[in-house]
Amino acid sequence: MSKKDICIEKLHKNIEKQFLRHQDDLNVIAGLIQLKKYDEALEYLKERANANCRTYSLISIKNLELAILLENKLAQSENKGINFEIDIRSSLEKVNMKPQNLCIIVRELIENAIFELDNCSESERLLTVDICEYANEYAFTIVNSHPILSSELYEKIFESGYTTKSGNGHGHGLSTVKKIVLHNKGRINVESYEGVGTIFTVFLSKKKN
Repeated sequence: MSKKDICIEKLHKNIEKQFLRHQDDLNVIAGLIQLKKYDEALEYLKERANANCRTYSLISIKNLELAILLENKLAQSENKGINFEIDIRSSLEKVNMKPQNLCIIVRELIENAIFELDNCSESERLLTVDICEYANEYAFTIVNSHPILSSELYEKIFESGYTTKSGNGHGHGLSTVKKIVLHNKGRINVESYEGVGTIFTVFLSKKKN
């Protein structure tokens, strides 16, 4: 079985799980309504609707490896109690980059965000992934609500060897991301604001027709 077939099979299994979960959700909502717990039923419905939208938005991505990666990171985040919000408004059909390099960029940025949120003391921990497209490029935005970076670190965090993690073997992820982005004539920005968090945005060009 090819790598593409394996990815497709994984996505199909995830979709099947979603359909099975739908029946369970309907039973829960019906039970809450019978108990006249209307507010709880509405909140549960909103929660499940958001989860289903996330899964279906992943299916639209042409890069199957990236879709699987995002699905896995979503599950990993939720297992750690991190609220993961994702908004994908593009199929990424014309990204001018090898699929494996795009996966490296997204994986490193999300894993870095998960690490920071998993090790912060804040009760509200939010990881946001936003993917959209413009006339000539795509924008990938990853936001972790904590910690807040000082402006002096905006460039330093991309230096090879710089890390806030203990132990050996760290400090190369963001450096690798920047190298891949620049090699593919893209751009990467970082900003950090109180009340918002730290924002990484990667801009990648579209393939020319």
